[in-house]
Amino acid sequence: RHDAVESFAGDSELRRKSREALRAAPDIARALGRLSVARGGPRDLANLRDGVKAARALRDTLSKVKLGGEAASAIESLAQNIAAVSRLSDRLEFLLVDEPPYLPRDGCFIKGGAHAPLDEHRALRDESRRVIAGLESTYRQSSTVSQLKIKHNGVLGYFIEVSQQHADKLLADKETFRHRQTMAGAVRFSTDELASLASRISEAGEAALALETTLFDEMVMLAIEHGEALSAIMQKWCETRTVADA
Repeated sequence: RHDAVESFAGDSELRRKSREALRAAPDIARALGRLSVARGGPRDLANLRDGVKAARALRDTLSKVKLGGEAASAIESLAQNIAAVSRLSDRLEFLLVDEPPYLPRDGCFIKGGAHAPLDEHRALRDESRRVIAGLESTYRQSSTVSQLKIKHNGVLGYFIEVSQQHADKLLADKETFRHRQTMAGAVRFSTDELASLASRISEAGEAALALETTLFDEMVMLAIEHGEALSAIMQKWCETRTVADA
């Protein structure tokens, strides 16, 4: 221990870099404790991610210094435990946004592009107008009715509307278009594809949150599985802080 203190005492740059790494570390023990008793959230997972990242920075700093005895053993132990949680830290790095919310129910804590099914639900939830416009364009081309429009109201939901003079074209294509309603100046239709899309849009928000919740639960279980190594990192962290501040 005295040798380790001497190394820090004689190297101001080592002290500075070590203290920077130590200050950057969130409270891993508190975050893990909250997750273990089902009181944690995405922010606690981010604290684990950032804690391991800071531990790597500390390891890299200390590995450049020749320390012997217990200090060398402590660095080796830190390195081994960082390696032991690599699967967890990689998963958290890949999935979590930089600053996630505190509660899982708030959603939006999974990165875009990290999970394809979630991206699909989000696209339907957030870009429903664009998706509907694309389908509208497809139906205009297939029916050769340039005035065809896809509209929405609270009673019918999404529907296709054309003027009376163009209704015959859609009525003739019974495999695609189903008649729903005849108005004074317009005729309304639906299709299996539009009905399916409308259902998916209405359910997309709930489905996106459900998927994020599932991913959150998986990350929590993975964190608990790595609890022993995370606790060991925290222990070595505290020991290094004590020596660096001695």
